[in-house]
Amino acid sequence: MYTVIYLIFLLLSINSGYNFSTTAKEVIENIDLQGKIAIVTGGYSGIGLETAKTLAFPKKGR
Repeated sequence: MYTVIYLIFLLLSINSGYNFSTTAKEVIENIDLQGKIAIVTGGYSGIGLETAKTLAFPKKGR
């Protein structure tokens, strides 16, 4: 329970402009990834999978 509260506190105190409903595609939409290399661990499930899919196909669906 304390971990969740702490994470919510961090999210609110960072003031990043993102929230719980922000998608990975929204986060990277204005970032030029051309020629970049990324290593994603845990790409078989959860947030690692979503990160891997978003980085593999950043323009898909626009």
